[in-house]
Amino acid sequence: MSQVTCTSPSILLTHSEADVRSHICFELLKNSLRAVVERFGVDNEDQFPPIKVVVVEGSEDITIKISDEGGGIPRSAVPMIWT
Repeated sequence: MSQVTCTSPSILLTHSEADVRSHICFELLKNSLRAVVERFGVDNEDQFPPIKVVVVEGSEDITIKISDEGGGIPRSAVPMIWT
């Protein structure tokens, strides 16, 4: 298990901003984990591909990229994501 901690003094978040970002990241990671398990099967735990998290600090923002091999969303469902 890995933990990512941001110690940059230039990134200051209020308590509520940090809570929202933590919740969003938690939900995205949970979705990635579920998708990988559903795609590869519970019995193949030793063969699960990694879920990759990249955090990049820009001059005015932070970019967080979470990627997995869970199969994604079918192209036909993309127009319905935000409805």
